[in-house]
Amino acid sequence: MIKKILLSIISLFILSNILLCQETTKIDSLQLLLQQTVTDSAKIKIYIAIGNEYKSNQQPNEAIEFYKQAIQVSEENSYLIKYKLIQASKENEKDHQFRLTLIIVIAVLIIILLFYYIYRTYKFTRKTNKFLSEQNEIIAIEKAKSDKLLLNILPKDIAEELKESGFSIVKHYEMVSVLFADFAGFSKIVEEISFELLVAELDMYFKKFDKTVEKYHLEKIKIIGDAYMCAGGLPIANPNNPILTVLAGLHIQRIIESKNVYKILNNISLWELRIGIHTGPVIAGVVGEKKFAYDIWGDTVNIASRMESAGDISKVNISGTTYELIKDYFDCTYRGKIPVKSKGEIDMYYVEKIKAAYSLEGDGILPNNEFLNFLKIN
Repeated sequence: MIKKILLSIISLFILSNILLCQETTKIDSLQLLLQQTVTDSAKIKIYIAIGNEYKSNQQPNEAIEFYKQAIQVSEENSYLIKYKLIQASKENEKDHQFRLTLIIVIAVLIIILLFYYIYRTYKFTRKTNKFLSEQNEIIAIEKAKSDKLLLNILPKDIAEELKESGFSIVKHYEMVSVLFADFAGFSKIVEEISFELLVAELDMYFKKFDKTVEKYHLEKIKIIGDAYMCAGGLPIANPNNPILTVLAGLHIQRIIESKNVYKILNNISLWELRIGIHTGPVIAGVVGEKKFAYDIWGDTVNIASRMESAGDISKVNISGTTYELIKDYFDCTYRGKIPVKSKGEIDMYYVEKIKAAYSLEGDGILPNNEFLNFLKIN
């Protein structure tokens, strides 16, 4: 497009030069005419001088003849000059009009080309901006999807750390409450229902567990078969994590109980759950390069697993360590010292309910607003 405009401007310049050359040619013609007139004027003077000579010699006829020739040359020159000037004036006016018209036409064409170029540039820019906007929107959507997927795998702070630096530092936490939940008699359940129904049931329960974990500011760690593992107090340390973890455990047991009411009424096999919680130090971080996962390690994890296996169905079994941190807010039943594989005897407690002062309507089932505000989870 720019080449076309430049060609148009060059064409205008060339045409102007051509017209200027034509004008120069006309001026040269008039100059020659004037030179010719000067030459003829010299002839006239000669004719007059000869006529005067004949007149002084008393030869009037010859004198008159030369005077006539002088007059004839003068009239011819006068007529010719007048004619040429008129013609030159007409042609000059005609050429001027033509040149002006040509310049206007070319100028209009250039303006049209410029407007066309501007229009095409505007359309191209608009189309490009729209394309870029759509691409940016697609990128933003895909980024949101990838971020959401990443956050489903890793805690938010860990995910941000990985995106910024490409790695995550393994951290030590002094006080973390680890919760294990495992379905009792799962092998028997597998034998009684179809694979599709089994997966659907697990998916339904684990999604509800996920919401509970999120509500009480815990971190889901992983699912191993029919076992669900989560923890409180990481990746952001929280001194209330034992209380929050116990609240989550009670909530999860209520989910199971509410579903079992329907199953009892419809004579469907029950799904029953054991939950164990222990509080202590852990190490947490991301391991591996492919299919990496956020995980925790330490003796605390092992003891929490033992709390689950040493408990009963529909119960939240906690260690003595966790009990000392939550006893002011929950009614618990002491089970005594229970032998644990490779750990000796450990004090264990069943958490029965929330203390009346901290429960909604004093029934010990749901925490009241004052308790929730204290825990900063509203």
